Amino acid sequence: SMKKIFLYFVLITACRMEMFAQWIEQMQSVSSNIWRVEFDNYFSGYASYDGGILRTADGGNTWQICSGLAAASYRGMTTINENTVLIAAPGGLINKSTNAGIDWQSYQMSMGYWLWGIDAVNSSVIYTVGLHPTNY
Repeated sequence: SMKKIFLYFVLITACRMEMFAQWIEQMQSVSSNIWRVEFDNYFSGYASYDGGILRTADGGNTWQICSGLAAASYRGMTTINENTVLIAAPGGLINKSTNAGIDWQSYQMSMGYWLWGIDAVNSSVIYTVGLHPTNY
């Protein structure tokens, strides 16, 4: 009926306006490419860029550069919970934080692959993807 079509039109229009209303540009001191944004919940999130990692604890209103990481082009990132984040970098490097990005432990994979992605099923099962630097 015409009433249902009108109701669907109003609902779709309202949803579209709501989607666009949520985007707010953030001005940061980072002037390089941002490769990945990952949120574990509404407030806690990370962004990887050419040179490091940013973190937010307030839903993206403010961002801080994570210290204690070597400058690298971090492309892969995944969160396990609000405190644990894993990031992957070229050269087979995986960094892990268990306290919301304050301190980091580095793990060097022996294969030396350029890691482009990482995903955690849980804290014990982690997958990475990359390529060997001599094969491209």
